[in-house]
Amino acid sequence: MALYTADELVEYRQVFALFDTDGSGAIGTDELGEAMRSMGMNANQKELEQLIREVDADGNGEIDFDEFCACMKKMTGKKATDDEITRECFNVFDQDSNGVVSESEFKHVMREIGGFDDRFSEEIFREIDVAGSGHLNYDEFALMVADYLLNDNQNE
Repeated sequence: MALYTADELVEYRQVFALFDTDGSGAIGTDELGEAMRSMGMNANQKELEQLIREVDADGNGEIDFDEFCACMKKMTGKKATDDEITRECFNVFDQDSNGVVSESEFKHVMREIGGFDDRFSEEIFREIDVAGSGHLNYDEFALMVADYLLNDNQNE
């Protein structure tokens, strides 16, 4: 694993955990399909199996963490900036692409990707909706990402 920086490994581990919803240490076709759908991408079973085959170095039908890291390194080529990561996250939450994240969109993504219950998600949403508008604009969302995610990575 010396091919990766400590920051890359932290980032890859976090993304891997989002995909590995059952905590098995590997991503199967069901988990890959669920993650892709949550990002607005639809792939049929055959396409999912092909994606896994392209990354699955040991041929066991699943993507383990080492295979995932190799794929991420190849796909990114360069480390994304914090702003690029934040924008991508915002786009995942803004499911109708209207430029704001509604409370229902926020709860849906938190439940589907993060496995959090609605009550917890509502508390977090209210905390970061500083304007009290009932939706999150990009600036509010970016503050939350910076406070909760990016700063945590720098402390590790």
